[in-house]
Amino acid sequence: MRKKVRSTINYLLVLFFTILGLIGLALPVVPQFTFFAIALIILSFEIPAVEKYIERKLKRDGKIGKIYYSISDKVGKYLK
Repeated sequence: MRKKVRSTINYLLVLFFTILGLIGLALPVVPQFTFFAIALIILSFEIPAVEKYIERKLKRDGKIGKIYYSISDKVGKYLK
């Protein structure tokens, strides 16, 4: 039961950050990339295929990969 609640909360967070990202597309003041990136990181905790996709893409760019893994570790403390 606890895992199902956690999963539901994670999907709601993904929806929330995706909506903020879409608002950011309409309003140039709001940083849309940041919100989409956070949504993708949270989604990667729930769907292993998303995590594999991200890891494949990050192998090309080491600098962005380091940033991603740093953020992912920090977020993972609260979501796992």
